[in-house]
Amino acid sequence: MSEPVIIDLSLDNGSGPRTRDQLVHRASYDTLRERVISHLDGLESATDDYAAGAGWTFFLDGTRGAGKSTFLSSVKQGLQEDQALQGKLNFVSIIDPSRIEGSEIILLVILQKLKKSVEERLQNCRRREDEYLNQDWKRAFRAVAGGLSLLSDRDPLKDLDPDLFLDWGLEQASDSTSLRNRLYELFSVGCRILGVRALMFAFDDADTDSRHAIKILECIRKYLDIPMVMVIVTGDLELYSLLVKQHFSATVTGRRDFVLETGKRDRPKQYDQMINHLEEQYLLKLFPIKNRIRLLPIEALLLKEDIKVRASSKNDNIYGIKYFSERIIRIGLCVKSPQDIDLYVRFILHQPIRSVIQVLSQVAPFLYVKKYEKNGRVTDALARSLLELSLTSLYKNSIDTDALSTESGPSLVQAVFDLALLDGDIDTAAYLRPSSADQDIRRCFVALASGVTRLCKNNPSNALKYIFRVAGSITLYSQAYSKDLNSVTNAAHKFVGYIGIGRDEDCLDWGRRATALIAAPYTKNSQKTRVVLPGIIGLNRKGRPGKLAASTAVLHAAHSGGSHSLMMFGFTMVNVSSGFGMRTYASIFVLLGLIEKMLTARDGFNAFEVCMRSYPPVTISAPDWSSPNEVDNTTSLEEEVDFLHYSIHMFSEIQELIINWKQSSTDLYENINPSSIFLGKVWSRLFRSLENAADELRRKPSAFSTMEIFVCCIINAFLIEEYEHHLPSKEGMWWEMNRSNPRTSVDTLIHKISVANITRNDFPMTSIIATCPLIVGLLKRDNIFADGLSKFFPKSTSSNYILNIMCSEESIEEMNYISIAGGS
Repeated sequence: MSEPVIIDLSLDNGSGPRTRDQLVHRASYDTLRERVISHLDGLESATDDYAAGAGWTFFLDGTRGAGKSTFLSSVKQGLQEDQALQGKLNFVSIIDPSRIEGSEIILLVILQKLKKSVEERLQNCRRREDEYLNQDWKRAFRAVAGGLSLLSDRDPLKDLDPDLFLDWGLEQASDSTSLRNRLYELFSVGCRILGVRALMFAFDDADTDSRHAIKILECIRKYLDIPMVMVIVTGDLELYSLLVKQHFSATVTGRRDFVLETGKRDRPKQYDQMINHLEEQYLLKLFPIKNRIRLLPIEALLLKEDIKVRASSKNDNIYGIKYFSERIIRIGLCVKSPQDIDLYVRFILHQPIRSVIQVLSQVAPFLYVKKYEKNGRVTDALARSLLELSLTSLYKNSIDTDALSTESGPSLVQAVFDLALLDGDIDTAAYLRPSSADQDIRRCFVALASGVTRLCKNNPSNALKYIFRVAGSITLYSQAYSKDLNSVTNAAHKFVGYIGIGRDEDCLDWGRRATALIAAPYTKNSQKTRVVLPGIIGLNRKGRPGKLAASTAVLHAAHSGGSHSLMMFGFTMVNVSSGFGMRTYASIFVLLGLIEKMLTARDGFNAFEVCMRSYPPVTISAPDWSSPNEVDNTTSLEEEVDFLHYSIHMFSEIQELIINWKQSSTDLYENINPSSIFLGKVWSRLFRSLENAADELRRKPSAFSTMEIFVCCIINAFLIEEYEHHLPSKEGMWWEMNRSNPRTSVDTLIHKISVANITRNDFPMTSIIATCPLIVGLLKRDNIFADGLSKFFPKSTSSNYILNIMCSEESIEEMNYISIAGGS
């Protein structure tokens, strides 16, 4: 590679010229320069007799923001200062068609630019031969004037008598046929006065103004097709192609919109083929393939160029642009996996150069690349930049950008859910990786990914909301659609209304409704085995012989002042009512929703109040599209009132545990740096492991063992994905972790956390979940298990404290008397 290209991110990154060393498209500049020199060398033998197509045109192809204007201004400066071109080429002007009035004649604008350059030179000439050149110039200019009248839209022959019409018509025809020759003479005189072999004109982005685009191309084809006139045109060749096709549609069929109606006429294929052929030949003749250069994005340029950036003019440190982008993605989006970082970096560097530089410039002042450092300002700056980068794509998909800019959680949930359904990749859409086949969705995903990181940084409650209300809802919609919703009109609308997408609600409400959705297909007649579904246990509302209803078991524990574990089991319960009756379920989704709601509470006392209000279980309505369930009778109101009278002793014990947990969890908030990939993968692992565990446990379930495995699945999902995808508080946290999921035994998880080199601050989300009394209280009391869990607790926490929270043998025995629905 040659010397590196250095981009100073602290400087003005407008469209002003750059030196060759600063030019990102340096190779393209060298190619253009070689073609210019080659053409100029061939002009030494040029004669007055030249064939049609003997002109020189060059096309710079690039999308919006590809750097065409910067490149063109750099070309002008470079060619003007190039010693090898002195006395050979005069770069007259860069013409911006968007600043030309629609009624103006393009050729007149060109001649005006040339006239200005020539007259400036003549003013500095005092020799006698210069006076002769001046007279030649004026004579040639006057000679061109007659033919220029033909370019006006006004018809001067209208309303003339026959004799005058003939005389003026013949004169006009003479002007028309000689205009090209007179222009040749004018340009020749101009070259002699300027002391060069050729003149160069450039048109910057002529395709942005459709009124002038075709006029410019026709002007080049008819009047600038002369060896001594060199023309550079920039634009998007795809857009030019469409404009030319529209032009030929008008000339062939008399209708500009004919190209939009092919397929509705009698001979659409023949017309379309003819127009396509005309378009292709027109562009090939005007811009030969050898004289086309495409301005590539930085991602492609890195294969041949060494491109570096300087973050600040005050800092001499220079970094490779790919490395610099990797640091931005790692710190700004909190992405940990090298493969995922590379995916985002390739997306960023594939954007138009102007967009890339603007994004990097916005983030650079807040980025520390010498060492790893958490930096919320990087996340904020990157989120703002990516939102602006993706505005057009967000508008196309009807996303509320104003709400996103104000960090609106419900709007973010709504946007991700809608795009996931649009993209169709239900399993991984919530990761928000730029891997969609649709370019607009890719851009939206990246903007939303930065929004997720900004919203959830240092905020475990928002992180849990994303896991369940976004990733969870996408999965549940897919499952509901495959079972019942596929036959329902406006299925997505009904689902969104039921689960609460876009509403400002907590995860507790979501957990209850998610329970109803997962349990919806189950009916008493169709369920021959026990009702054990992913994360859910169906409970009989009346006891069977030798078994108790769950509400009765909890009531007995309250009467006897027994263990809090049964009460924690009670917190998982929810009643689902339909027009055919009511069912009761124990659900870890309700438990997780309760944890999220406690995290939003002001303090431990408010968190405890959240628990108190969650039992007796709340009753919600089943989705109106689900199959009717055959149900058991409800428990009596007297039992619920009786429970409220006796449960105060049990609640006082739980109150202290929750207050301690709430206080200790707050210290972990500053270490929470979640990415959408981490949060999405937590849900994926959790739900799939719950599905597998439910399949195994359904054969011979008990209330405690089933719930314990479900709880272990929760801890395991957070632990593995936090290890894989969450940025630690310090670098160097690497060891091999067993990635298996619990199915029928907790031993896998016990061994995993016992041997792992776990630090509480490096696993903040896992620590918050794994130390919550509602979670620990549903795990069997075990010394080895308690020692492993102690890694997630504050260092001052003793194993005895953890053991006292865990479920005792007596409570396990009582819990296993709870009657599970289904089966014989």
